[in-house]
Amino acid sequence: YYPSLTQRGGQYAVTWSIFSDQGNRDIALRRVTAEGQPVPRRDPVISTRKGYSPQVRPTADGFRVLYNAYRQLQRIELDDLGTVQGAQQAVGVAHGDTREQTFLAWLDGPGGLVAYAVNTEDFNNPRFFVQPLTEATAADGARIDLGPAMVSSGHPNAFLFRLGDDRFGVFWRKRLDDATRTEGLMYAVISRRGVVERQVEVNALDRPEVYKPEIRPNSIVFDGERFAIYHERWFEDLEPSHDVIQWM
Repeated sequence: YYPSLTQRGGQYAVTWSIFSDQGNRDIALRRVTAEGQPVPRRDPVISTRKGYSPQVRPTADGFRVLYNAYRQLQRIELDDLGTVQGAQQAVGVAHGDTREQTFLAWLDGPGGLVAYAVNTEDFNNPRFFVQPLTEATAADGARIDLGPAMVSSGHPNAFLFRLGDDRFGVFWRKRLDDATRTEGLMYAVISRRGVVERQVEVNALDRPEVYKPEIRPNSIVFDGERFAIYHERWFEDLEPSHDVIQWM
């Protein structure tokens, strides 16, 4: 589940979370040749800590994996052969106990960020955070709290984009403050230190005077000028469930 792919030096690396009959959520990584052939490896597991949404990126020496280990974001360094180098490193703030599945959105490199939702005993409801990162993917100052969020299995709840110098666009899921607690999609333009330039409720873009549909995002892409938001939407008795691309 939750696969992530990157390329380095003529090969690919893919990482994913293993859901087994024993309830494990191991993190695995396997290298793949440019021709699409898996590189033989006795055991693809790189972490037996329970976790979700592993993301892989190339580094000067190999690969780096960032994932959500329930209570703590964790970083794993690997060499060019996919061998783990040293101990895992915690990234950012540790949370109280949680068993919620959640996704990460990660922008690496200089001025990087990671965005994620978390539901723990620390809060009454899920919250959405953006954590500034160093180039080495360590926490760089305090995390940014963008407010209430929602988490659910199988639906991405974090999307993060570079818009320009110190400007980032971030999407996240939350339940709206209406009578039916509508599944909503939020968007904000922020600086790396959390200054919110603008915030938009995507549900209100289409028919705000009539109703706000339920929205579950599947994928969001950015072409430098516009976002294409591919999502499932519906509204009881007025709009059956269907897939839509909303341009913004």
